[in-house]
Amino acid sequence: MNSEAATLEQQAFASILDITEIGKEDMMIMLKVADPEKAIDAYIKYSKAHGTIKELEKIVADILISSHCWNIVLSSREETHLKLIKKDIPVMKKAVELMDSGSWHEAMEVMGSLPRSSSFSHVRMFCRAMISFYDNNTLDMEKAISMIPAYSYLFEIAKALKFSPEQFNHEKNRDNVTPSASGASSSSVSKSELPSVSKSEFTSVLNYNTLVKSLWEGPFSINETLSEIVKLAKKHQYSNKMGECIKKFAVQLYPEDVETATLFIIETLLENTHLSKDTFLNMARNLLPNRIEMFESKIHLYTMESPLQATVNCFKHLKKEFKSEDEQAIAKAMLISYIAKIFYKNSQDFNLTTQPNNLKKQFSIKSKENNVAILELICFGIGIDPQNRELYQIAESIPILSRNEKNAYERILELMINAWPDDPEPCLKMSSLYHSKNAYRKAEAILKKAAELAPHDNKVIEQHVISLLIAADKNAKNLKFHLVWPDVEKAKTFNAPGCRLLIGEKILFYKILEKSSWDAKLVEKHIEDFSMAEQIRIIIMMMQDIHEKANKGRAVITQGVKKNLQSVLSYMDNLSSFDILTILHPLPKEWAHNFTNLLPMMMLFNLSKNSTIEAMLKKMDDCDLFSLFHKTAPPQLNIFFAKELEIRVKNMEEQQNITKSKKESGKSKKTGAYAEKIPERTSSEKILLRFYCATINSIANYSEYLYRSYGSQDMRTLHDTYMDIIKDIDPETEKLLKDAAIKLSRKAFGPLQTALETFKFEILSPRLPSFPLNLNPFATLFDDDDEWDEDDEWDDDDEWDDDDEWDDDDEWDEDDFNEAEDAFFDALFGGSLPSPFDFDKKKKEKQLILLTCQKIYCPILC
Repeated sequence: MNSEAATLEQQAFASILDITEIGKEDMMIMLKVADPEKAIDAYIKYSKAHGTIKELEKIVADILISSHCWNIVLSSREETHLKLIKKDIPVMKKAVELMDSGSWHEAMEVMGSLPRSSSFSHVRMFCRAMISFYDNNTLDMEKAISMIPAYSYLFEIAKALKFSPEQFNHEKNRDNVTPSASGASSSSVSKSELPSVSKSEFTSVLNYNTLVKSLWEGPFSINETLSEIVKLAKKHQYSNKMGECIKKFAVQLYPEDVETATLFIIETLLENTHLSKDTFLNMARNLLPNRIEMFESKIHLYTMESPLQATVNCFKHLKKEFKSEDEQAIAKAMLISYIAKIFYKNSQDFNLTTQPNNLKKQFSIKSKENNVAILELICFGIGIDPQNRELYQIAESIPILSRNEKNAYERILELMINAWPDDPEPCLKMSSLYHSKNAYRKAEAILKKAAELAPHDNKVIEQHVISLLIAADKNAKNLKFHLVWPDVEKAKTFNAPGCRLLIGEKILFYKILEKSSWDAKLVEKHIEDFSMAEQIRIIIMMMQDIHEKANKGRAVITQGVKKNLQSVLSYMDNLSSFDILTILHPLPKEWAHNFTNLLPMMMLFNLSKNSTIEAMLKKMDDCDLFSLFHKTAPPQLNIFFAKELEIRVKNMEEQQNITKSKKESGKSKKTGAYAEKIPERTSSEKILLRFYCATINSIANYSEYLYRSYGSQDMRTLHDTYMDIIKDIDPETEKLLKDAAIKLSRKAFGPLQTALETFKFEILSPRLPSFPLNLNPFATLFDDDDEWDEDDEWDDDDEWDDDDEWDDDDEWDEDDFNEAEDAFFDALFGGSLPSPFDFDKKKKEKQLILLTCQKIYCPILC
């Protein structure tokens, strides 16, 4: 959901032709919904065109207060329109810290130095309203509230000061208004005892029941409750005390629906702790007796214990969760996408074909081939909800090689075409599939349909060119050149810049093949209009064509093309880093039916050109090298990147040591040949280089071993390496590393993949076990067997040692505890890895309310 939201946001911003042309009111709305960085960039651009607008300036102030993203403004080079805001940030940082702790008087004193013209002046009025509220000074409170601009989010919060919990419930029942979250208690106060308020005033704070209660009943002890839950979870036990803490936490989070909040907390614990499955079931039986059957099905699904049966059980309970049949269908399809993804990614451990036949029949699974069975499962899910794009994405990621796989994938694409009849993309995918089945007439027919839907779409045009060249390849292999050249001439008539290199290579290949001999002058004349990098790329592509399609004169042609490649590679010293990236960059996936291998780097590897690959990687900049690694798939090529990065890190550290020793000795720094070889890097770039080096080295050398040997010395060394790299990094560098970690996680697996996805490298250390560690995440750490028995039960006195007393030996490391607490808190309020619980749309809506109440209102009010 987060990636989809980010895509929609990007599309929305791209559709705004010129932000300076929209009105002030629209600009105010846009700033409120955009993320802080984009909002401030938009504000600067708008202010340059229209001058400083006070309302927009105050909204920017609100953004900084609510997000604490002070560095975005402080690091900006804009001086004119952010000058006043920058000037007041040091004062406001101190004030907001005091406000977060509920020290309103102290915050008011700190803000005393702010002028009335300050962008943060309304925050001071909010502080004054809070002080008056706690002093029971209604007149002064209302006066302060009236001086807060209505467009500020602080104004909406301040209006809640006018209500008591009793008045809130009375007004709700009086007007028979139902809040978005049901379950608030009824009022016991008579109408005559309460002052009247307008319906519009009440409606504006309708969803603030949690906020109103927190104001009147005092600040939440939410952090203390959270710490207690984490402390008990670290002891790997569930007790009555933990149940009380969870209940208390649920009330603090979402009093309108305590049961839903309780479920949310338990699910968060499930995803972020290593308690046993039975512990969570006991927890749910005690705290959620009405939802235990559904929760048990979710746990079985989560642990992949009889996944199809667990899915069927979840289906039975969906009617209780969702009244609408459409919503039930959406939930079912999301459950199927979850198990389909796990069956595909973990096919060695979970084989769909080994599931009971009676269960497979319920999902229309007939095949005995695992990939085909997964495609049939996906097809079943699409039949329930044709709009579920994730199912199509999973199907697209599965290698489609055998005839049965192609037939199953064809059925999925037919459903996709019916689901989006105006979209040419499914038609293009179907065309590519028909080409793989040698059904050229069908491919041509579906391409015509795509052309009718989007005649000027570049992808449609390029696919038409590719289709013509596929037919030309087939005829060239059979030496039917009277059929080849008409297709080539037709392909040249299309304006397809993306196929320029493909057309150029194919024409040269057909000419050489037609002559059945190597003509160096012909080659030189043909490729002279291309850049040196493109020339090398064409020769590498042609080598593959000759190897696969040339029958007559292959030996002579191969000898000539090898000499030509060696000749053009001799000019490699003149190539830039970008040129090398151009050469080694994978060919477009749409060319898969023109070339069996889309990786030029792999082509060189097959030609035993290892020294050439190493020389090319050596010439690349760090960023280009990282980019190439992400796009180059085969594991056997990872070792080249690992070696090159190790050399770079070693040279960088040697240079740092030389520079440090010279500074200590007081000698001036000399520039020599050694210094010229090492590029100058910023602090962030050095950290990023070390991060990539550690990760790629692990992926290339230790991935399989690490996956099977949790707690090994190599794992602990890797943990220490990561912790050393990320120690004391600034926010900007942390963002760079997180972005890199997400990309790198796609090539990792096991604990390393999870650590990269979550950016929590503590899970690589056996001192802090964290889910998921292996494919049986609920295996107890203390038992010799895998069964839960009486000896495994915990009570309030059970600890880590053999005695029943808590002593000094039982104390945990404070840093480890803080890391575990932070991990749980981040998961609770910042989201976590996708899980089967994501299908519950109601829970997602309530999570949004929790985030709103806790991350925006409570830090200011408590």
